[in-house]
Amino acid sequence: MADSVPILRSGDVLNISISTLPTSQINTYSNTEIGGGTMPILNGYTISDAGTIQLPVIGKVTAVGKTVNQVREEIIALVEEYFQNASVKVHLLSFTVSVLGEVAQPGQYTIYNRQASLLDGLALGGDMLPSADRKAVFLIRTQKGVATRYPIDMQQDDLFTAPYFYLQPNDVIYVEPARYRSISPIQPWTIAISSLSVLALILNLFIN
Repeated sequence: MADSVPILRSGDVLNISISTLPTSQINTYSNTEIGGGTMPILNGYTISDAGTIQLPVIGKVTAVGKTVNQVREEIIALVEEYFQNASVKVHLLSFTVSVLGEVAQPGQYTIYNRQASLLDGLALGGDMLPSADRKAVFLIRTQKGVATRYPIDMQQDDLFTAPYFYLQPNDVIYVEPARYRSISPIQPWTIAISSLSVLALILNLFIN
């Protein structure tokens, strides 16, 4: 299975740096410097619900449905209208993934690491519960409107070299429950007592 390129969506955050602008304008664009303790999302350009980012001087740039490289090429074309020999760098700063199923804390999480892995995603969800089937984990990835489900066996060594090992924007990790669950020793006695109580109630109705 060939590795795929992430497609940008609303809510993703891009880091954009244009290096050949005059010094007074470089700071307007460049957001690569992150001060101590500052969350990266505060220094990036968030793709709006309309699918665009708003850049100073240049204006709106459509990002949804494109790759990071495609957005970079579009920005280069726009920058050349104002400046010559501009160098543009665009990086995906943060994105969201969903972790569902047999995990301690299912939900949607924001990733601030471009190299976040499947294991990182499960860790955000509080890791798998004892009731999880470690051989039945699925990564659901939607590209160009088509959702593909990749089965994952967490006990296999080839997991670390799989092309889906590193997460992409809007990935969904789903952990299925095991087909059997451990039963407490007291539960069979509880079931037996409950059954006898129901039987006694039925007999009492017929006798009376």
